[in-house]
Amino acid sequence: MKVKSKYFISLLLFFSLNLFAQTENITINGNQFVFKTSDIECTFGDCKELTLFRNNQKIISHFLFYEDGDSMCASVEIGTYKIINNQIIFYTYWGNYDRLISYILPYGFRKQIYEVNQNGKITLVDSEIYMETSLEKTENNKMFFQELQYVHVGINFLDKTPKNTFEINALKDYKKKVEKEYHANFVDGKQRNKLENEVREVLKNEIISATKDWVENEYFGTIKK
Repeated sequence: MKVKSKYFISLLLFFSLNLFAQTENITINGNQFVFKTSDIECTFGDCKELTLFRNNQKIISHFLFYEDGDSMCASVEIGTYKIINNQIIFYTYWGNYDRLISYILPYGFRKQIYEVNQNGKITLVDSEIYMETSLEKTENNKMFFQELQYVHVGINFLDKTPKNTFEINALKDYKKKVEKEYHANFVDGKQRNKLENEVREVLKNEIISATKDWVENEYFGTIKK
């Protein structure tokens, strides 16, 4: 009876976990994948995550909507995807409102392209990002952090030209850290504009829906959207 009881509980748990998930079987380059959209808990309510499976193996996860923060600040991450021939293209947008000056919440755009070969193997073939965010101070990069513990000096030169060796190295270090954390190549200038325009177009309705109530005032503080 104990074995049956444990089995019954496990079965109930399985059904309860999948009750709030939507699955779709999609064939890409002759291989079948399961795209599962699940509700997950986050600070301001239900958020959504997409998980990609093949042969019951989890391959990729991607936030479709995630919101975090408190009364002082909040950030939102919005995502979607496209399937074109043998490619899966993921898009991500980050926006925020913030009343704090000691921490920079994520603001940016990312596009990732994965290719599926005939054997079903998925490979990341291209990934671009533009990101403004706070970074963790380490022993190796502490010289690029001054008064504010989480604000990297390099972020100041995303929109203006560095004038000396220190500023050049700070910008390089900032981009390098973002690339490592977000698994993408940092772009600026015309490439940044192209990336931003594409992500904004693909996620236009979702961005409007998530940020329509954000107005720059005493409550929301500074807005990046």
